[in-house]
Amino acid sequence: MGSMKKALFWKLLERGGAKGLRLLIQIVLARILAPEEFGLLAILLVFVSLSDILILGGLGASLLRMPNARRIDYSTAFWLSGAFSLVAFVVLSLLSPSIASFYMQPDLVLPLIVLALQFFPLSFNNIQVAKTTRDLNTKPIFVGVVSAELLAGVVALILAYCGLGLWSLVVQQLLGAVATCLFTAILVRWRPYFEFSQESARELSRFGYKVMLTDLLNNSASSLYTMAIGKVFSPAQLGFYSQGQKYPLAISEVLTGALTPVLLAGFAEKRHRARDEFMASTRQAARFTSILLAPATAFCILFASDIVSLLLTDKWLPCVPVFQLYCVASLSRSLTLITRQGIMATGNARDPLLIAILKLVSSLALFGAVVFMGGGLTLITAAWVCACLIEQGATMASARKSFGYKISVQCFDILPGMATSFSGLALAFIAQSLGLHVLMSALVFAMGCLPLSILALKGRR
Repeated sequence: MGSMKKALFWKLLERGGAKGLRLLIQIVLARILAPEEFGLLAILLVFVSLSDILILGGLGASLLRMPNARRIDYSTAFWLSGAFSLVAFVVLSLLSPSIASFYMQPDLVLPLIVLALQFFPLSFNNIQVAKTTRDLNTKPIFVGVVSAELLAGVVALILAYCGLGLWSLVVQQLLGAVATCLFTAILVRWRPYFEFSQESARELSRFGYKVMLTDLLNNSASSLYTMAIGKVFSPAQLGFYSQGQKYPLAISEVLTGALTPVLLAGFAEKRHRARDEFMASTRQAARFTSILLAPATAFCILFASDIVSLLLTDKWLPCVPVFQLYCVASLSRSLTLITRQGIMATGNARDPLLIAILKLVSSLALFGAVVFMGGGLTLITAAWVCACLIEQGATMASARKSFGYKISVQCFDILPGMATSFSGLALAFIAQSLGLHVLMSALVFAMGCLPLSILALKGRR
């Protein structure tokens, strides 16, 4: 358990350091660049992100889940991922003129092709991450990712100050992927070999394709939202939507992005042991996530306007409703991901796939209803929150079926975080009603949350 905690520590540092650096740089870039340029980047990232999922193909999760991953398994995964990268790059390059024409943005063709070059370093880095995570040695990933983010961010800021607009954002994405791969390769003693096993490929694909389909369906719902908003609304409004969702999701990704791969490796090991030990680890992860994220979510919702105005300037205030709603969605998503890791560690990849289909269908149905009623950006975001809550409910039901994690127990496990949040909110509302300055209200909120959070964290031990 000690090695797992150490791995989680470095994974949290990696996620926190990388996301913190990227958010800091994004904040500065948002002050320099126009909302339209972030909207155009959001369009590009939709297609690149979906291609990323197809390229990775759940291979990393399959390597983590293998009882004894061999050298040939890692090499096979690398060559599979490389082949997927080449196909995806060629296809996206051929489709780029049609995509640019669909959005009536002819200047998107070249940036999309350049951005698609990141497929190749990402496919290599995916295996690097799986190797170090499986060995519970995530420190090299931390050093590589943070160093790459710093380099890419500095270059992006220089380009933005030089007036290159969208290209500064594209270069940041591509350079970050390349530098992460190179820096990590220096620190991780793993290299691919010229060997390939059809048996290993079948084993990797047997579990990996379900993970890939699940991730693809989950991201398809979000991506279709972005695609539709980009088509129906202006690039500036898409920019507001993109910025509004970016920061709440980043907060949850710092924690869940660190927890999920480490937990999958740890859960995969413990599923062969006593069921009580496996259940205890899952419950501990759910409590930890709730205690950390619920107060942060409540704080961001309450002080959303002040946060946006302070960090991004008043030109970004139209994104506040999206920001607040995505705070709720990101909390729901984080709790869902933690529970889903427990389900997948039992070998049940079918239920997460079906739940992803349910989320896709429900989100599109809700989106269509909102558009039919003439709803705007806020209602469209609210529809997405509803789809996330539906997904969370279905995941809780699957956990009860897969390994006996009762829904009542799941609700009890997230209760401390919710209670802490309501305590802070109640005191903050009182402070605001008394006309106290926003900084004093924020301090009162923290004072209301901190004692209960400490008690909850001690209680979970």
